[in-house]
Amino acid sequence: MENLTLASPFVIVLFYKGFYLCALVTLCFSLLVLWYNKVGRSVFVIPSPFFRRPFEFSIGFRKYYWALILIYAVTLIALLVGNFNLAIFAYVSLLLVCMSFYATAEPVYYVWIHAQNPNVFLKEKMITAMLYSLYISLPLCVLLIGFFPLHVLIILSVTLCGFFYVLLGVIAKYANYPNQTSLIQIIAMAIGLVFPPFLLLLIPYFYKKSTQKLNAYLK
Repeated sequence: MENLTLASPFVIVLFYKGFYLCALVTLCFSLLVLWYNKVGRSVFVIPSPFFRRPFEFSIGFRKYYWALILIYAVTLIALLVGNFNLAIFAYVSLLLVCMSFYATAEPVYYVWIHAQNPNVFLKEKMITAMLYSLYISLPLCVLLIGFFPLHVLIILSVTLCGFFYVLLGVIAKYANYPNQTSLIQIIAMAIGLVFPPFLLLLIPYFYKKSTQKLNAYLK
C-alpha cells in the first residue's frame, strides 16, 4: 500500500492540473508495482548506483526505484507543458524520498561495528547523504534551471531546503536510538518540513540528542 500512498499526491495534482491521462498512467503504474510486490516476486535485483556502505541509499533506491521513475516522469511532463509548479512539486518530492531512506533505524550491531565516535559517525552519514542526494537530484535541478531560468533563485532555495530535509532525516533517525523516532519527534519534524526556518533549531537539537544516544554504542 505504500506505493499507492506515495503515488497519490502525484495523481491528485495531475488530476487537478487537468493531466487526466498522465494521472491515470501514474495510478496504473503504481497498481502494477503493488501487484508485482505481492504476486510476482522476481530473483532479479534492481542494480543500485550506490555503495553498500552506508546502506541507506542502496536499500532505499531498490525499495523506491519506482517512485524515482515516477518523479522523473512527472517532472518531464511538467517541463514539456511549461508547468513550473508541478515541476517544483516533483523536485521537492524527490528530496523527500531521499529523506525517507533514513526513516528506519538499523540494528545496534550495524552501528557498533563502526570504530568511530558519535560526531564522526554522524558527520560521515550526513556527508554521504548530501552527496548521494546530489547525485539523484542534480539532473532535475539542472533541467529546472534550464527550462525555468527566471525561477533560478526559487529552485536553488528549494534545493537548499531539501538538503536540510535530508540532514534532518539522517540525524533524527538516531535521536531516539535504538528505538524508532518518537511521536513528538515526528511532530517536530513535520513542523520543520512545513516551516523550514524551524530546521535551524531542530537540526542542532536532534544532532545533540543523537550524539547522546550513540555514546552508548560508539566511542
